[in-house]
Amino acid sequence: MLYIVATKILRAQIPEDRATELFAKETAHARELVTQKKILSAYRKVGGSGSFFIVEADSHEEVHRMFTGLPLAKYLEFEVAPVVLHPLFGGPA
Repeated sequence: MLYIVATKILRAQIPEDRATELFAKETAHARELVTQKKILSAYRKVGGSGSFFIVEADSHEEVHRMFTGLPLAKYLEFEVAPVVLHPLFGGPA
């Protein structure tokens, strides 16, 4: 199943003395998910904060585990929406 996951980092809540370490771990973890073909693509919101991820997972629970397991999880807000391909691009009518 495909999902769109919208995230926003709550930067003001991240302890300054841990920020560099947490962001490095977050990047490494995200790259691992890309290698595993769980994160298929990622986009940044123009003119604001936040990112959007296209994610492939077997279940809603897997997506939940994927994002709550991130090093920055307690400093993230995220919204998940399961999606299907639009008919304009060959998806179901």
